[in-house]
This record gives sequence, structure tokens and C-alpha cells, in this order.
Amino acid sequence: MIKCKIIEDNLNKILPNIINLRKEIHQNPELGYQEYKTTGLIVEFLKNLGITVETKYSETGAVGLLKVPGAVKTLAIRADIDALPIQEETGAQFASKNDGVMHACGHDVHSAVVMGVANLLSNLKDYLKLNIKFIFQPAEECSPEGGAKLMIENGVLDDVDAILGLHVWPDLPVGTIGTILGNAMAASDRIKILIEGKSSHAAEPQNGIDSLFIAGQVINLISSFRAKYIDPYENVIMTIGSIQSEGRYNIVCPKIFMDGTIRTLSENTRVYIKEKLPVVITNLVKSFDGNCKVDIIKGYDVLKNDPVMTEKFVETSKEILGINNVLTDIRPTMISEDFSFYAKRIPAVYFFLGCESKIPLHSSRFLPNEKCIPVGIKAISNFVLNGNI
Repeated sequence: MIKCKIIEDNLNKILPNIINLRKEIHQNPELGYQEYKTTGLIVEFLKNLGITVETKYSETGAVGLLKVPGAVKTLAIRADIDALPIQEETGAQFASKNDGVMHACGHDVHSAVVMGVANLLSNLKDYLKLNIKFIFQPAEECSPEGGAKLMIENGVLDDVDAILGLHVWPDLPVGTIGTILGNAMAASDRIKILIEGKSSHAAEPQNGIDSLFIAGQVINLISSFRAKYIDPYENVIMTIGSIQSEGRYNIVCPKIFMDGTIRTLSENTRVYIKEKLPVVITNLVKSFDGNCKVDIIKGYDVLKNDPVMTEKFVETSKEILGINNVLTDIRPTMISEDFSFYAKRIPAVYFFLGCESKIPLHSSRFLPNEKCIPVGIKAISNFVLNGNI
């Protein structure tokens, strides 16, 4: 509990500046792989703390390394820094200055939390037993690749033993966090379908093959695929989100492009769908004399928390936040995250930071409560100071 008191005392000193930094990042949002101003702000901040900075892992984004004499292990703490192509409608005084770009997924808060942790831990370096690597990652929103894969390929995890990450969560009250021992977030794959029919005059449909009609049957098939082919206890979502056609009002439609997403929490089910669904769709399209091409593009993996590390994180979080403010009975989400690529390589904990909002993520009106920021800083810092990896 002495460490909790030290964290609280130091946090009170740095918090006003961290809140202001969050507002500055929110006002100046940048899309994936374009986060130059955000990166510059983070780099300057880390250097002023005396933290070694590296920018070799990606063109945007930055990594700070806090080396501790005698430390054997290294813990990484990751924040994503990119924004979304959304026009902000929050009405906040610090609303986006960049037309059509907004921090609608809370990455400004994630960045502020990890900057706060960096600030606090640099002040408490004498208490540390671990080296800390602060990863400020670009392009989380750029599925199916995302910035995590790029940074990993360039060696960001080469000397790292474990990793922590977080996401603001509108469904949880401010003051709370939630996490899951095991699969926490879904895999996300993209499905693209091209259906080719045959054009004819709309007054002579017998001379054509209507790809628009076939597309309707394919959507119905996708909706019923789970009931017929998937174990009812499996979590699966398959959604077509975009349809584009060729033709005009008085022509039988010759060609349709469809684009959608497939979400799964089981790798076995993911593989099965990738193999089975294209066959079933192709057979259906052929039954109407059409042709098709089905591509399922692998995206982010299932995000799996390490059970042992997660239990340690829960224990230290309860110590500083209170037993009732650390939730472990929340359900996995079908949202996906490229943090999954880190978690596939090394032990990881990903937690949800309560920000109490009736407005959902990716909405033009989403504005998380800034009071969640110190909660995230405290949870991470207490875990680090206990050296639990």
C-alpha cells in the first residue's frame, strides 16, 4: 500500500499536464501512418523526461525506453495514436481542428494514459525492477495490416518479455477497469465477393442473369450460414457492409461487388469459415447461372490475454483501485484489435478502461470522460512497480 500512496502523490503533480496533452492530441487528430504531429509531441515529451527515444520501427509512432540498472526483464506498454476519418460533432472546446478527422475511438486517451505512466515511472525510477518500453503505435485502425505488425516485423518486441495495452470502454463506469482471463477480442477478417451475371434490357429479363438478385440470395445465405454450419456455442458474426453495382435503372444488373466482415473468437472456426464459406457461396451463385470470386482476407487475430499475467494485473489493480472497481466477469467483445499480434508473440494483458459514455466508439459524438485517465495510469503503474512479469 506504500507504493499506492507514492503513486497517488506523484500522479496529483503530473495529472494537469497529462490532461492538457490529451486535449492537444484530440484537437490535432491524424489518420494512420500520417501521425507526424502526434509523434513529434510524444517524442518531445519523452525526451524531456530523460527517456531514450527510438523512431526506427515505423515512419510515424515512437518508442521510449526507460532502462533500469540491474533489471533483467522488459515490460512494454502500448498506446495506439491514430484517429478516424470522421467529422467531429462533440461540441467540445478542444474538438478536432482537422476537417473530417477525429479521435472517435479514444486513442487520444490511450496516448495520454501511457504518457502519464511514462512521466510517473520516470519520477519513480528508483522503485523499478523492470525495464519499461513505451510503444506509441501508429495505424491501429488500418486493418487488415495495422501498425502493430509493421513494428513487430521491425523488431520492437525483440527484447520484450511481456506487454500491456488498454482501450477506453463506454459500457464501464469511470473509476473501473475490466479484463478477461483468455480470449478478450475477436479475430476480424474481410470478405470480398464479385458476382458476375449478364446484362439485358429490364423489359427482357429472360435474356439476362441478374447479379443483383443473386447478391440478395448470397446475403441470405451468409445470414443463415451460422445456423447450418457453425456450432451454436461459437461466437461468430458475418456482415456485408457494402454493395456496389454496375448498370442503370432499366438494365438487368451484370455485376455486383460486395464487401463485409467476419468476426470469430475461435481460430478453428475462423479457418473452417475461410475454407467452407467460399465453396457454399460459389455453388449458390452457379445455381443461378452466375459466376463469382470470393476472397477472405486475413485481418487481426483473436486477442488472448495471458491468464497468469492477467491474474497478477487484477490483483495489483484491486490494490490501488479497490476490489469492486476491477471487473473480471465481462464478456469478450467481437471488436478486434491489432494488439492481438503482440499477444500472439509474448504474454500480454489488455484491459478495458471505463469511460462511461452512452455514445458508442466510432461515433462522431464519442467523447470519453477524462476522469478515466488517472484510473488507467494508476492501474498500470501499480502493476509495474510490483514487477509482476
